[in-house]
Amino acid sequence: MASAPHIGDNDEDPFAGDGGDLLMDEAADWLLRIEAAPGDETVRAGLRAWTEADPSHAEAYMRVERMWRIAGNLLTRQQGAARRPMRRPAFVAAAVALAACLVLVLFPTFKLHLEADHMTAAGEVRVVALADGSTVTLDAGSAIAVDFDGQGRRIELLRGQAFFEVVSMPARPFTVDAAGVRATVTGTKFSVHAGADDVRIALAEGAVEVTRIAAPDTPVRLGPGERAVVARRQGTIETSGVAVAEIAAWRGGRLIVRGETLATVVETLDRYLPGMVVIGDAAIGRTRITGNFDIAHPAEALDAAVRTQKGTVTRLTPYLAVVGGR
Repeated sequence: MASAPHIGDNDEDPFAGDGGDLLMDEAADWLLRIEAAPGDETVRAGLRAWTEADPSHAEAYMRVERMWRIAGNLLTRQQGAARRPMRRPAFVAAAVALAACLVLVLFPTFKLHLEADHMTAAGEVRVVALADGSTVTLDAGSAIAVDFDGQGRRIELLRGQAFFEVVSMPARPFTVDAAGVRATVTGTKFSVHAGADDVRIALAEGAVEVTRIAAPDTPVRLGPGERAVVARRQGTIETSGVAVAEIAAWRGGRLIVRGETLATVVETLDRYLPGMVVIGDAAIGRTRITGNFDIAHPAEALDAAVRTQKGTVTRLTPYLAVVGGR
């Protein structure tokens, strides 16, 4: 997300960079949830838990809320202007300012459409053929940008997850960047998942080298049946084994999870559903879950996943569902 208007006396913006963008995106999501269900105490409790978790969360929400309020005030002035004569320059200025504020709040969506070469909608899984003969299978609600030249083949996973089947070209390495993490191969089959908390890379065939872009001198090399989990904020890389048959099982309509947080499972299922799914109870979001779910029926899969933790799913509208605790 673009930087918010400057607040305070310090010229250095603490929200600059990828980490700040992530916080502003999360804050905008919470604001839209509150606007969609202003009287829902479960949603408000979730917001309180998020803002109290870290002072930077509260400041990010304050910035986004301020932009939203400015936009609302301008809209009110515009509506009043329609009922009385107004000089055209002033009307145009107000309209431009309103548009600018709304763009700042909703910028991640606009930015994604501008940057992506290939995108999938909610519930859509699609295979994309690349110019070198490689293929990318995009999961629901995912997006990539492609940059190929004579020296290299570069993909940026902008959102969601994808499975790559790479044609071997030793002279032209194939890299996938996702949230500050880079996977480098020459020819192989592997998956990359960009989540809110971490980036996950799992190898089905060949070899892949995983690095943090900020620390490229500390690579981790994976073999078939291994995966790396890179924590987005801490920057740690942990490796573990994974059944090759379970890598990118979503291509066959299954979501297989082993010891994942419920929040991670909900994040994945959210990309298969219209609107948004909100976790109103942070504690239940942190619980761990193991299961095999049918994502061809994502609403039922969501209910089943939440039931394993004795939680509830409340559908306030066809486009807003809230996950609650016990």
